[in-house]
Amino acid sequence: MLATFLGVFASGLDRLIDALESVALVSYVPGPGGVVIGLYFLLLSFYYWRTGRWKKLAWVSPGVLLLPCLPALCPANKLLQVTVLDVGQGESIHLRYPNGEHALIDTGDSWGLAPDSSQFVGERLVAPYLWQQGCRRLAYVLLTHPHADHVQGYKFPKQAFRIDELLYSDPRASYFTSSHRQLAAGDIFVLGGVQHLVLHPPLDQLDADSNLDANDRSVIVLLRYGQFSMLFTGDVTSTVERQLAQRLAGGTILKAAHH
Repeated sequence: MLATFLGVFASGLDRLIDALESVALVSYVPGPGGVVIGLYFLLLSFYYWRTGRWKKLAWVSPGVLLLPCLPALCPANKLLQVTVLDVGQGESIHLRYPNGEHALIDTGDSWGLAPDSSQFVGERLVAPYLWQQGCRRLAYVLLTHPHADHVQGYKFPKQAFRIDELLYSDPRASYFTSSHRQLAAGDIFVLGGVQHLVLHPPLDQLDADSNLDANDRSVIVLLRYGQFSMLFTGDVTSTVERQLAQRLAGGTILKAAHH
């Protein structure tokens, strides 16, 4: 009798856990902003000064208040940082620009899980990493092409971060935000002193009747920052690579196509 009860209980608990795992919830609660922190320390100083207890702390609190402001007073980090995230079968690349802005190229897949767990990579890997890096806003998210292992993880970051602009080449890849733009060869934009040159796909190959498959519609972007350059190639095939090689004189880093 007891064994039967325990079996039923364990089975029910297992089903409950499976059901809860399929629910994607925002697990991050933003901390207080600078204004709230400042008011807190000012009120704390006023309290110490008015009560007469530990009056010296009334002068310590404003000093502590200045600590969060030190990064703004220090010279800006002039590095372009590129981090390739481990998202399993898929691709997601984080860029931190010299001016402190953040961006993503692709957002990974559901890591081969069931369809109801499709937000796993975005919620459990990409978003926590960005929060840990101090990112609360993305200057852009570039979805190179519409295959799931590059775009599936976008659903959760779209909810959790303010995204200034969504960039894409293939309209099927777009999860439209308030600002979105289709990229084609010849487009150029600059962010944080870093130049972005779009080398592929050609504008005349972006219509629905194009012979290019989804991989060969991938956005190819060349980043240039001083003497450094990095080529992001999405999942283009060797056909496009051969065409591209004829037009490039070299660079610092090549992100190999198709992972």
